[in-house]
Amino acid sequence: MVRPGLRTRLRTGLWLGAALQAGMCAAAESVPTFSRDIAPIVYQHCSGCHHPGEAAPFSPLSYEDVKKRAAQIVAVTRSGYMPPWLPEAGYGEFADTRRLSAVEIKTFADWVAQGAPEGPPGETPPAPRFEGGWQLGAPDLVLEAPASFSLPASGPDVFWNFVFRVNAPETRYVRAIEIRPGDRRLVHHANLLIDRTASAHRRETAPNSGFPGMEVTLLRSAAPSTPMASSCSGSRAARRTGAPCAWRRC
Repeated sequence: MVRPGLRTRLRTGLWLGAALQAGMCAAAESVPTFSRDIAPIVYQHCSGCHHPGEAAPFSPLSYEDVKKRAAQIVAVTRSGYMPPWLPEAGYGEFADTRRLSAVEIKTFADWVAQGAPEGPPGETPPAPRFEGGWQLGAPDLVLEAPASFSLPASGPDVFWNFVFRVNAPETRYVRAIEIRPGDRRLVHHANLLIDRTASAHRRETAPNSGFPGMEVTLLRSAAPSTPMASSCSGSRAARRTGAPCAWRRC
């Protein structure tokens, strides 16, 4: 026969144990893991440039690779240095924005503070696969620089303008652009302009040589140069949506 007082204490002990177990599960869920929290961020925002064959210096496609550079990743994401994205926050929304959210940046920091746990490997989403060749399929038009450019082995960044002559006898509508440099490790980004005055070649010191300078000033007319696209090395192909963009024959 169990005395009433003892029965009450036993029940209280069982309820307390259940409450503690539920609290431990909730605490475990709050600790970020690579498999559940970090891998999706890395695969979405970092792997485009950071994968074998691309310009970025290392490939963070596995838990071991990311953990080795965990402290560095926290530092560059907190400062906004990575992922590279120049538009100031709060001044318009852009497609394919690279900027991490405040929640994602904090998730990285909390993960490192908790010892960078891997979590159950079965929860890790499949790493993205990157195929060689054109990202959007075979293009309708390929423009190649008329001459290569030799970059010094050391020194500051070099801004060089290549002049492409488009053989387009009729109006063409541009839906997507992909820039494929000869050596991805040497090219940081590229800006494209439509030279509506066909005057860029006049700045070349020799035919097909291109010309230096970051600020491109072309001859003024009723139809000046028009920005067309900007692309960072390793970024997805620039796809234009909405109203199409067109060029005319130069």
